Amino acid sequence: MPIYLLIVINKLILIKKSVILIQFIILKMRQMGRIIDLGGRKISDLGVEEFYKLIHQVFIDGLICVKNQHLDLDKDFLSVICKLGNTKHITNILRREQDEPNFPQLFRIGNLRVDGTVKKGHKFAEYWHQDGDFWGYPDNFIIQWLLSKYTPKIGGETAFIDGIAALELIETELRDKLLEAEFEFRVNDIEDFKDVKTQDHGFPEKIKHKTVYKHKILNKNYLYIGYESNVIQFKDGSTMEVTKLMDILLSYPQILYTHKYEEGDLLVWDNVSTIHKGMGGYFESPRLLYRGQSFISSYHEQLLQSIIQ
Repeated sequence: MPIYLLIVINKLILIKKSVILIQFIILKMRQMGRIIDLGGRKISDLGVEEFYKLIHQVFIDGLICVKNQHLDLDKDFLSVICKLGNTKHITNILRREQDEPNFPQLFRIGNLRVDGTVKKGHKFAEYWHQDGDFWGYPDNFIIQWLLSKYTPKIGGETAFIDGIAALELIETELRDKLLEAEFEFRVNDIEDFKDVKTQDHGFPEKIKHKTVYKHKILNKNYLYIGYESNVIQFKDGSTMEVTKLMDILLSYPQILYTHKYEEGDLLVWDNVSTIHKGMGGYFESPRLLYRGQSFISSYHEQLLQSIIQ
């Protein structure tokens, strides 16, 4: 075999090994669903530095679960959410029966109404998505909080995909195309909001997103799909349905995590670098979680950076 051919082959082997090593490092570093035990303390009792180090762990892993957080909504839960910046009030037209009368910053997730009755046949957010897709970048740079109050006897899990590791695992040709791709999002394309009129929800009628962004804290690229019915527009004029991309991602079990709730679980995740889906299957078994969102301000972002350096 000619010497130049051996050199080329060796270089290709080295390149492949380096790619595998990069993938290994990323997958090893991010442990979605990392369990955090505060030793009987509430998250609201943490000091500033300890709290921000916990939030840094959220970015590192994409998703953490803080156990045994039986929090008062006002004194504990809302006070924690506000530590990172602004919270958004959910407009009544989108809240519907999920309304929490005294806390417009919170959204009830599940089939349990405010009066304690169970809504039959309830389904919500049982599709792959990232929240805040009706806001442009970087307004969708959100920390999500999900506090488990009542867990169903069956079903009710939430599934997650690591959008950073996913981008590293897919084939190079597709990844390169995604780096320059975009999609157009409309609120009424979302299954749960399809009947809501534009003048009622107050969001832009349509908004464009890139499919790949650079993470503001981690300085790494992440995959952004918004909602599973979106259609990706590539620079060469071709298109790809997000559902087809999701089929590819679901073929990599190492980037998937499904959380089965216990009462008092507090899930905290990085909205932009993870993709999630409600798995349903709880039927008429009571299920209730409270969702809050922290829209990280530039001040809190700088504070976080200063503490973790």
